[in-house]
Amino acid sequence: MLNLFLYLEVTGDSYRTLTRHPELAGIFGLTRIPDESVLSRTWRNRFDNDVRGYITASAHYLVKEIYNENPPFPKFDHWRK
Repeated sequence: MLNLFLYLEVTGDSYRTLTRHPELAGIFGLTRIPDESVLSRTWRNRFDNDVRGYITASAHYLVKEIYNENPPFPKFDHWRK
């Protein structure tokens, strides 16, 4: 579940958008993508501020490191808006 939230933070996808991609479930070791309410409750109630901060900081670091390698695709920095 932690990787799922890291993915959401990196991509900027919403919970609703994620539920439209059931094919991602297996990648995250799930049998199905949880619905929006489950994702929202998990973020608010199962992860404390430290874990949420870790996920956010990790996603930003990951994107920064990828772009330091000069990838052949446009920059994706949705959180700066």
